[in-house]
Amino acid sequence: METEPIPIVDVQDFGNYFDKVVRVFGKVQASQGEPGEIGMNVNGVEITITQENICIPSCDSETLFDITGLVKGENSLDLLSCEQCDFSDKIYEALTTIKKLEEYKEIFESN
Repeated sequence: METEPIPIVDVQDFGNYFDKVVRVFGKVQASQGEPGEIGMNVNGVEITITQENICIPSCDSETLFDITGLVKGENSLDLLSCEQCDFSDKIYEALTTIKKLEEYKEIFESN
């Protein structure tokens, strides 16, 4: 039996998961910037999320561990500099994981 691929969480859906993201990522503040852009401040690290990428001006892996470490269970992150930023897949993966957990929770609660 094949399993369906987990859908990528679109940037536009970010707000739907924001309260869950706060629970997982810790101290997070988000604000809507330009159309299709969301600005976040995660434990003092400014992050800009667009459809194309997620830009993090600081590559301090210790600080950024707070963002993804709790979801991925990793003790360190191999992060690229802002100019080469491909951090968005980590955030999408985290949000997708949260979405999937919520779906499972609904299934269990309905049974």
